[in-house]
Amino acid sequence: VVIKRVLALPRKLPVRFWVDVGALEPVDLVLAARRLHEALVKKGWREGDDLHFVEQEDGAHDEISWASRVPGMLKFLWVRPVKPRP
Repeated sequence: VVIKRVLALPRKLPVRFWVDVGALEPVDLVLAARRLHEALVKKGWREGDDLHFVEQEDGAHDEISWASRVPGMLKFLWVRPVKPRP
C-alpha cells in the first residue's frame, strides 16, 4: 500500500526518508524495503540527500538491530549538513 501511494504522488514531497531493514529479517520485509527505496528514487528522492537506505547485513527483526540503526537515522533526519558559504 505504501509503495502504491508513493508511486501515485503527483510530485516529490519536501520530506526526508530513512528506510532500513535487516538482511536477516523475513524475505518479504527485505524485498518490500528494497521496493520502497526504488519507488522513492523513481519519484525523485536522492540517496544521501533526502533519502537514505540501509540493509543491515547482520540485522534481524528485533529491538537490538533496530536500536543499532537509530543513531544514524536520527543524525540523517534531524541534523542538517552545513552548506559552505559562497
